[in-house]
Amino acid sequence: MVKLMYSKYLIGLLFSLLSLVSIDLNGQRLSKFSTDPEKFIEELDGFFSESNKDFSEQIMSEFRLIWDLGAMDPKKQEKLINKANQSLEARLKKVNADFAFRYDFTTKRLGPQQMAEVMLICNQMLSKRMKAIPDFESYIYALLSFMISQQEESSFNAWSKSCLKLVKQNRRNYSSYIKKCNDLFLLNAIQESPNTKWKARNYKYHFDYDSLPKVSFESLDLICYAKNDSAVVYNTSGTYYPTRSKFYGKKGTVYWDRADVGRDTSYAKLSLYSVSLNRPEFNADSVIYYNKTYFKGALLGSLREKVLANASGPKARYPRFESYDKKVFLKNLFPSIDYEGGFGVQGARFVGAGSEEELASVYIKKKDTVKMRADARAFVV
Repeated sequence: MVKLMYSKYLIGLLFSLLSLVSIDLNGQRLSKFSTDPEKFIEELDGFFSESNKDFSEQIMSEFRLIWDLGAMDPKKQEKLINKANQSLEARLKKVNADFAFRYDFTTKRLGPQQMAEVMLICNQMLSKRMKAIPDFESYIYALLSFMISQQEESSFNAWSKSCLKLVKQNRRNYSSYIKKCNDLFLLNAIQESPNTKWKARNYKYHFDYDSLPKVSFESLDLICYAKNDSAVVYNTSGTYYPTRSKFYGKKGTVYWDRADVGRDTSYAKLSLYSVSLNRPEFNADSVIYYNKTYFKGALLGSLREKVLANASGPKARYPRFESYDKKVFLKNLFPSIDYEGGFGVQGARFVGAGSEEELASVYIKKKDTVKMRADARAFVV
């Protein structure tokens, strides 16, 4: 009886061990992708399939079209193109992206060096124990979006280098960077936060990498959307640092559209400025300001722009300009009224500003003779 019970115990223990071995074999995690392009793409397909087979078919239909494994059977390629375009259209619709690109027989593929870099990045991601969804999903979609944005090879190399640098350093920063890149490629979005969105329009850019990844814009209109309103810097250029959420701009024009002031009447020419992209505002120094209502020529000063809710037309308080010169003389600011002091505008309103040392002055005249003078830190009209 004891022998029988002992035999049953051994058999049970053996089955338990075999079960554990089976679980370990079936649940074995992929630890490294092959660096052979043909094997890699199948391993990536299997990696996605383990999480979601239907999703794997969608994302891999696009990926196979940019992964160069040589000539493909035309009928098989046509079928893959149709499936890839269905996948592309579905993900564009999901994020409300207006993108004209569609896959065809001439779709650009990755070169050998670029494929090697992709495999290296994917292996780094595996070493960080990143998951098929959402981590690899985000990277592969960003890669696809980069390819269909038709950037130059040097730009791809810089972007790829930035991905490799960041994935080795910090998983959270890397994931955030990949999302920002995908938003830029598909949505023209430079930065999105819960209440603020900065976007590029009429743009031309390329990626660079020095000590930090950066996007150099040769030209763009920089737009801030917040609180159901927007502000624009027209015809500007600059450098965007995704990991710092900063944009450093050069030149550009700001108009007073929100205040219902004509573009030929009031506008500011910027030199250098910086934007913290988590906020719907920015400041700029050494701005050249023109206002044909009040004076001829131009004034040098500072600009402040900020997007507020329900603040357009007469209610607009931005953009704001303030002159450096606190001795601006405006003859006949209003009939029989001269003004001397700093010049400023807040939206459509004239704001005369002085200082503790030099107050602003209003001169009230009668037949060109000053009858009364009023001094104050500020006059608002």
